[in-house]
Amino acid sequence: MMPIWLMGLLSGRGLKISALILLGGAVAFAGWKANDWRTDAVRLRTELAAAESRLANVQIAMRAAQSASEDYQNELEAIRSRPVSTSPVRLCINPRVPARGRAQPGPDAGTAPAGVVSDGAGADLEEGPDIRPDLNELMRKVEQEMAKLRALQGLHD
Repeated sequence: MMPIWLMGLLSGRGLKISALILLGGAVAFAGWKANDWRTDAVRLRTELAAAESRLANVQIAMRAAQSASEDYQNELEAIRSRPVSTSPVRLCINPRVPARGRAQPGPDAGTAPAGVVSDGAGADLEEGPDIRPDLNELMRKVEQEMAKLRALQGLHD
């Protein structure tokens, strides 16, 4: 046998009431889900706008970095293609100068006073090695570092 309450639900009037209750519950659930989706859509639109703004800022920074990098590469290429002087640069070596580590003459030694050039000054100087390649390499390194500094400053302007 069926319980009385179940028989009441399955009877004509009870079935209608049960269907209305179920329909009301379904409508309430659908309304709740629709509101949930609407709330999520508003939140997602806000997050999307913020993400698009961040993306635009990153793209601007990337374009600036790319431009600075291209400028840097162009400047390095200009430095590499710049002609270098090949004329020798030599330092004169005075054989009378004591080597490092030896005691220097004191103030009472027989040297000419400051500003006075003795006869034969520079007559016994010897020609030293050519230092032009070293100077050229040093100049190239300095110019490359200056180019790097300008490129980095261009990023932060």
